[in-house]
Amino acid sequence: MAYSPANFPYTQLRGHFQEHDHKQWFDYALAEENPFNMPHMVFVGGFDGSQTRYANVLKTVAYVVTDEDENGKPVIEKWHIKHQWRKE
Repeated sequence: MAYSPANFPYTQLRGHFQEHDHKQWFDYALAEENPFNMPHMVFVGGFDGSQTRYANVLKTVAYVVTDEDENGKPVIEKWHIKHQWRKE
């Protein structure tokens, strides 16, 4: 499970989802910066929840930036979503 840090404001969270293949849960929020034109940041780990990835979280899939190539272009993975809770 990858939750947001304890000191991250709850009001800024946009939701959480369960990735289909590995059954892991991830919190996500709106991205403060947007270097890859991705609207969300997904919390992916770290002891304090500080590791994030830029993403575009939709209803059934999330497009997640996992790396950069040698030219600085994003490497994007498509994660299928099993369950999702969205804050309205």
